[in-house]
Amino acid sequence: MAGGFRIAEWTVEPQLNSLERNGHTIRVEPKVMQVLVCLAGHQGELVSKEQLMRTIWADTFVTEEVLTRSISELRKSFNDDPKNPRFIETIPKSGYLLIPEVQPLVRPPMMESSHLKGRSARWSLGAALVLLAAIAAFVIIGQRNQWFESFGHHRRGGREASQRSIAVLPLENLSGDPSQEYFADGMTDELITNLAKIESLRVISRTSVMQYKQIHKPLPDIARALNVELIVEGTVSRSGDQVRINAQLIDGKTDAHLWAQDFERDPRNVLKLESEIAQAIASEIRVQLTREDGTRLNTYRPVGMEVQDIYLRGRFQWNKRTRQSLYESIRLYQQALAADPHYAPAYAAMADSYILLENEGELSPTEGNPRSRDAAVKAVEEDPGLAEAHMVLADSLERNWDWAGAEREYRRAIELNPGLARVHHWYAILLSNMNRPDEAIREIQRAVELDPLSERLYIVKADIYYSERQYEQAMQVIRLVEGAGAETKWDGGLAGKVALAQKRFPEAITKFQALAKSEPEEPESWALLTYAYAQGGERENAQQAFAKLNRLSQHRYVAPVWIAVAWTGLGDRDKAISLLTEACRIKSSILPVIQSDPLFDPLRSDPRFAELLHEIALPARPAKTAGL
Repeated sequence: MAGGFRIAEWTVEPQLNSLERNGHTIRVEPKVMQVLVCLAGHQGELVSKEQLMRTIWADTFVTEEVLTRSISELRKSFNDDPKNPRFIETIPKSGYLLIPEVQPLVRPPMMESSHLKGRSARWSLGAALVLLAAIAAFVIIGQRNQWFESFGHHRRGGREASQRSIAVLPLENLSGDPSQEYFADGMTDELITNLAKIESLRVISRTSVMQYKQIHKPLPDIARALNVELIVEGTVSRSGDQVRINAQLIDGKTDAHLWAQDFERDPRNVLKLESEIAQAIASEIRVQLTREDGTRLNTYRPVGMEVQDIYLRGRFQWNKRTRQSLYESIRLYQQALAADPHYAPAYAAMADSYILLENEGELSPTEGNPRSRDAAVKAVEEDPGLAEAHMVLADSLERNWDWAGAEREYRRAIELNPGLARVHHWYAILLSNMNRPDEAIREIQRAVELDPLSERLYIVKADIYYSERQYEQAMQVIRLVEGAGAETKWDGGLAGKVALAQKRFPEAITKFQALAKSEPEEPESWALLTYAYAQGGERENAQQAFAKLNRLSQHRYVAPVWIAVAWTGLGDRDKAISLLTEACRIKSSILPVIQSDPLFDPLRSDPRFAELLHEIALPARPAKTAGL
């Protein structure tokens, strides 16, 4: 029964580990499929538990619970009630039997030579409509990614010539308990992080792969969108004192299954387990691990189950990126550290949360910066080999104008984990602020290669071009994002700034009006709108927008830089520079943009502005580059 077959309304493809009904496909673990195949080979007959275990797990010692769980997963897939079964009947204390008749799948000869080879396909009106819908979706998604690809210049050659590429899709939570999603997501993150430590392997980052969570698309389409050769998909379940992960390696072009393996461990050894899975995948795809790769993969500190669990809950909250969730993540990290004061990942993650809160204006620099710095320093002290610890320490050093120290820490983070997209992203911004645009573009491009579906990274790239007064290049990237149907507040605001720099004031005003409408509580929106109205000669409207900015400051923190932007547009240099001086005093993380942002070109000839740049140790940009 190795070929495809039908059970009632279901089409079963053993080679693909898939069950299909009415165009909906469910993937199951290889061992679960083997159980089904064994039952199908004895349809209508009792198959004892001993026979099943001897057939499926011939070379592995497992308990009867593993078989019971496999049967449970099959019933869940078939939506079968064990008390009133339609598919699998339990014979108490004996075994199981498959109830429906099994029919071998007969494929038309033409199907074997088509692009649907290996898949069941029934050409009916319903199937045709499903296919047409799929083609339409493919065209839209394909066009979106083609736009990204056309500008990225990262599809072939260069670094990728010596690299293999892989994406880990979100591991499916098989616990049956939605509250365990944080654990499944955490295990996905850990596997991505471990694979990313292998320098000769390009591993797609979390932001891009999580777009496919609970989204069932053909794997070749996903591989094409992410520009990878290989896909890892799998499942994770936690029951009692065991964690079970099934990992499957799939060829991204052909959808062929190359390798699959079950891993079961005590939860206390999950970090070791994730390292073992990464090394097993590397071995299977014949990636030669260097000594440095081996060191990175095998350096981890044992951690208690409770601490690890609390930490993963914290990361789950952090990934929601809301004010409430970030504060909740900090609370959970503090709880983990109360149980284990030496757990470096929790310190690094806590610093990360404070960094985001300060970046989003939810914390003032005087509150956020010391907290993120203390947590970052502690993270590096506890684990000098943790890339994320060096990343957040680099950010902390930037906030204290220690540019050389920050660069050193970013480089160290990249040494420890070459595939960490956020390090390349943050390092690119540092290089841009240091007036090293070519290096900045290379770093942000590397981040894009690792996180190809993150629109934010494309906007950072456009922002670097904008800062260099390369406005057409900036607009090419912005149009790429807009054309892909992925508009965000970032591209709208940046497009408005480009229009402003080119003195296209009505267009800039329109962009900033839309930004203020979509983000009415964001100081940036009203500061930019004030600037655009004032520069466009609409003084009364500028005053009204400025009044809104001032009202915001009465109930939330407003960074002095944004008020300085408004005063710059209104033409009051004294007040603008006074506010920038205050931003320097409190070490605002936004302040370094004054080195390159054309918004501040009207201030560049003022000696006080040059003194500010000297204070924060950034190179001055010649006033002749002023675009406004």
